[in-house]
Amino acid sequence: YFSGDVTKLSPFVENGIINNQLLVQLAQESAEKEGEPMQSVYHFLQQVCWREFFQRKLKDSDLSEWESIHPYRTGWTNEEYQDELPDEILLAQTSSALINSLIASLYSTGYLHNRARLFIAAYIVHWKRVKWQTGAQWMLQHLLDGNIASNNYSWQWVASTGSNKPYIFNLDNAQNFGADYFSYETLSPEKNTELLGTYEDIFQRLFPKMGKSL
Repeated sequence: YFSGDVTKLSPFVENGIINNQLLVQLAQESAEKEGEPMQSVYHFLQQVCWREFFQRKLKDSDLSEWESIHPYRTGWTNEEYQDELPDEILLAQTSSALINSLIASLYSTGYLHNRARLFIAAYIVHWKRVKWQTGAQWMLQHLLDGNIASNNYSWQWVASTGSNKPYIFNLDNAQNFGADYFSYETLSPEKNTELLGTYEDIFQRLFPKMGKSL
C-alpha cells in the first residue's frame, strides 16, 4: 500500500552508505526490540534479497543491461514500440491524473514507491507503447536510489521481455492500494479514463493481437 511503512533506506544502500549485512542486522534488532520473531521482518528482508538477486543476475548474464531477455510477449514487435518518450510523459501532462501525480513526485523527490514504479512503467510501455529501455533510462536519471540491475530487470518484467506476460493495472487496483494516500481527484474516474475497465477489458484494448486470453 502507498500509505504502508517504507524505510526509504534505498538511496543510502545504492550509494554505499549502508550494506546488506547492516540491513539484516537492523531488521534483526528491530524484531528483537518488539519481541517479534524474524518472520515479522520477512517482507523487508525479501526486498533486500531481491536487490541482491538482480545484481547477481546481471553479473552472470551474457546479455548487457540494455538487451531484452526475449521478444515482447504482447503481440507487438519491437519495431512497433517508440524510441522516444512522448512530451506528455516528460511534462507530466498525460490524460491520467494518477500518472501525472507519480511523475511529478519522481521529479520533485527522486523517489517512488515500488508500486508507483510498476504503474509508470506499465503505462509507458503498454499504454504509450514505448520501448522499455527508453522508459528505464528516463527513470534512472531521476531516481536517487537508481540501481541499474533492479531498475532494468523490473522494467523487463513489466514489459514482458523478462517475464511470460505483460504487467498491467487498472484504476480499481490503484484505488485499492492508494485510497489512503492520494486525493480523490488524483484517483477519480473522470481524470483517469485510460485506466478504467476490468483487466480483461484493458488487456483487449492494449494487446488486440493476442486474442481474448490473459
